[in-house]
Amino acid sequence: MPYAAGRVFHDADSHVMEPADWLVPFADDAWKDRLLRKDPPSTRPPAEPPRKR
Repeated sequence: MPYAAGRVFHDADSHVMEPADWLVPFADDAWKDRLLRKDPPSTRPPAEPPRKR
């Protein structure tokens, strides 16, 4: 940032990004289908709901 020289900046615009399907294992059955990714990323397998005991 060229305008930042000689100044102290406290950046409050940071974000924590979870994977898009992180909530699926914790969701009620009625919501799981709506939360599952339709186009899984090519770098990892799609999320799968936890197995029932």
